[in-house]
Amino acid sequence: DKLPSFGEYEDLEDASEVELGEAERFWYDLMADRRLRHLKYCRTCKIRRPPKCSHCSHSDNCVRDFDHYCFWIGNSVGARNHRAFVAFLLATDCLAILMSLTCLI
Repeated sequence: DKLPSFGEYEDLEDASEVELGEAERFWYDLMADRRLRHLKYCRTCKIRRPPKCSHCSHSDNCVRDFDHYCFWIGNSVGARNHRAFVAFLLATDCLAILMSLTCLI
């Protein structure tokens, strides 16, 4: 299937409607694929989520290896940002020690 280009339509609204229809058809076909039946379905995101994936109600996303939502960094702590979260904790601890030492002097 060849995807239509913007030049084939008279105005942008027609093009966006066609692209939206094609995207909906693509996702419907993807979700109906038998090879993906083993994946759990997320009713909120309306996708089949990968293994070890959970939905975060705060960020409204499915997050792989979801640990918790951190309000301080404003993000869900999951598979790809554990290092950033630990670095944030270490920086906070160093700052607290520095402030304590400054108050003592």
